[in-house]
Amino acid sequence: MFLLLECIVCSWMYGSIWVIPPLFGWNRFIFEGFGTTCAFDYISKRIWDRLYILILVTGGFLIPLLIILISYTFILIKLSKRRCLMLQKNNDQNSHRTSRQLNVYYSHSTNLLSSPESQRKMTITSLVDDIQIAGNIHGTETRATHTALLVCAIFCAAWGPYALMAILSQFGFDYFINAYITAMLGLLTKTAACINPLVYALSSSAFRQYLCLQPDFSQHHLYVSTHR
Repeated sequence: MFLLLECIVCSWMYGSIWVIPPLFGWNRFIFEGFGTTCAFDYISKRIWDRLYILILVTGGFLIPLLIILISYTFILIKLSKRRCLMLQKNNDQNSHRTSRQLNVYYSHSTNLLSSPESQRKMTITSLVDDIQIAGNIHGTETRATHTALLVCAIFCAAWGPYALMAILSQFGFDYFINAYITAMLGLLTKTAACINPLVYALSSSAFRQYLCLQPDFSQHHLYVSTHR
């Protein structure tokens, strides 16, 4: 819990680094779109304003994207190593269990040792255990990969066009920018904050199972609506 609070505080502090400079004269906040929202001045061609825009795009878009990619890469690498360790551990346990069963067979009957049926059953049991463990870990890796790709795609789709607009305006293409484009791109950036919680929630099997176990609410709502 303490680590979670630290991450939240660090995220707010990192975001504040890019919001504070316009309050002290380095660039400024202006109305954009239809005058219902405000943003940094990405139209100004002054050298310090251009420097701020470039630093802001780097620190507010490229660095977070790089952090996301590196974080999920380490997660996938760790899951891959965990799969290898689990399979190795399971093989060691199967070997130990097989040797223990053989000792029992030796002590009770020498005929069981030569029984191909017994050896075949032990081999099948070991293979089934390996397949189940490998399947579970592979499923976890697949879900983590899908979540990583989806999070990166949402982040790029939400913030990429806005960052591109800010960069293009600094290189003389600001005549393409109008109130409709800025309003649409500004609205698109806010969708990431709404979609990301759904992505993380729906990627959890426990959360999906909890939703599937809630038919009583929908039945109760249907009953109330039909008996009004």
